[in-house]
Amino acid sequence: MALVDIIYRELESSNHNSLTENYFSEKSFQEVNNNLLKKTNKSLLPPNFIDLKQNRRQAAPGFSLIEVLIAMSIVFFLLVGTAEMLCYSLLLKQKADTHRIAADLISQKLETLKSLRADDVLLTPGTHQETIKDKNSDRLFLLSWDVAESSDGLKKVSLSLYPAPYGSKPPVRAVFYLSRSLEF
Repeated sequence: MALVDIIYRELESSNHNSLTENYFSEKSFQEVNNNLLKKTNKSLLPPNFIDLKQNRRQAAPGFSLIEVLIAMSIVFFLLVGTAEMLCYSLLLKQKADTHRIAADLISQKLETLKSLRADDVLLTPGTHQETIKDKNSDRLFLLSWDVAESSDGLKKVSLSLYPAPYGSKPPVRAVFYLSRSLEF
């Protein structure tokens, strides 16, 4: 009896309805192969046959090197972006703190200059300077103010506050006017 006849008889004798269903069914193929092996000591599969599905199942649980590299590069870019954002926010906070301190120091000096009489030494025409140390942050600032007198009895006082090191950053500026006749 030929091998083809044995295979055909095995497929017909199985419990499935059609020959094509048996042919494409993995379970029926294994049954036919096992029955053929019992009857004739011959297998439909060559001896060096490797079951690819079995190998795929064994390789499936892990990650490939490419998947790991892609995941690491995504994490790297996210971390770099986060670190850059943190550095930029710290820089903005430092600038905001400097401007807040400068605004406080200028407003204190403005109030001091406004409380003086119009003929005080600090309000004589010209440029005046003093170094101020902030009490809270221990930072040094250079406060410079220019006094200019106009013909109608007004004094223009322009204040500039430079954070230390002086000249490295732009100053914070303020201007106010004093009137001799109105006393403010």
